Amino acid sequence: MAYRVTAGYVTVETKINERGSRAQVDIPRGADLPGDVPREQVETLLRLGRIEEVSDEATADKWDPEKPLDKYTVPQLKEWASDHKVDLGGATKKPEILAAIAATFGADGDGDGGGGHLEGEKSS
Repeated sequence: MAYRVTAGYVTVETKINERGSRAQVDIPRGADLPGDVPREQVETLLRLGRIEEVSDEATADKWDPEKPLDKYTVPQLKEWASDHKVDLGGATKKPEILAAIAATFGADGDGDGGGGHLEGEKSS
């Protein structure tokens, strides 16, 4: 099950790098929670009405292919990277995360090295 933020934002514990380090991050209204938020925290946020359950189908189209990635917040970029299997290494700042995505997908994410919007699929 997936969960979406209904409050202005929520602060949750999530993994921030491949070494398993964890930190508190703010997730804005309308964004989905990362899948590794501790169950107890999810239950508390549900009980307080700060998040809602959404179907997996509702989250399948959460990434607008027409929206440039630099318009997403850092938590959203981290989630996008996780959803698209991008290794962020130690990237924590927006320019670093965008650089890691570009290194994986090419300048625009479609693997052809051109500009534009990310299409969300790795090149072979």
